[in-house]
Amino acid sequence: MAPKSKIALAFDVETTGNILPVCPLGVHDPDSLARGDALISVGWAGGRLAGNPPRIEYLAGPARLDIDLQKPKSSSWKDYWAEKGWSGGTFSAFWAERLPLLSATQGSDASSHASAALRLNETLEALEKKYEVVPIVDAVGFDDLWISVLLNSQGLPGLAKTREGRGRRVLDAYSFRLGRAGLDYTDAAPGHENGSDGAQEAFKAQRSGFPEEYEHPHLADRDAKGILAAYLSSLIVI
Repeated sequence: MAPKSKIALAFDVETTGNILPVCPLGVHDPDSLARGDALISVGWAGGRLAGNPPRIEYLAGPARLDIDLQKPKSSSWKDYWAEKGWSGGTFSAFWAERLPLLSATQGSDASSHASAALRLNETLEALEKKYEVVPIVDAVGFDDLWISVLLNSQGLPGLAKTREGRGRRVLDAYSFRLGRAGLDYTDAAPGHENGSDGAQEAFKAQRSGFPEEYEHPHLADRDAKGILAAYLSSLIVI
């Protein structure tokens, strides 16, 4: 049997904060998901480089699963957030300024946590039958863990495993370009205040020009498209 061709499958999540609602090992109790923060959306986009000059050939998505947060219409987002015990800092610093985006995730297509897990698993299963899937995120230890918790809540393998249970690596979109664990060189990056070592300029100079890489509207499907572009562009510039 011929080996499957590889595709990069980029993921992005939006959440109410940073506290993972982890089910105890071996216990798949939906009530345990009430503790901690909540997953709002999971987005993905899959593809590979093709042609000369290289372009992105999209083979999956961009697509997004939104989770129904069950906010009553009579409640404000601020009050409901406090009632659920989600991160107040995340709301005030981020979502309070993006309420239209938040509301956009709560349309008629928003599904239950369990349904989202099953639908995502079906997507992964279908892709893995055709390709060797390489998961990509822009924050290893965050996006991949939230997705794994979503899948694990229904007794399904997390993102670091295939649907058949074989282990695999989840790659950081920027590691190949930046030479460390995906940390962007910004003014806030430790040891690189004000771009004093020229790293910020070098980072910008390496960008490939894929327009998707510059998009980051905080909708998980579109962000995943940008993450995919960032990763694939790194295969050109290194």
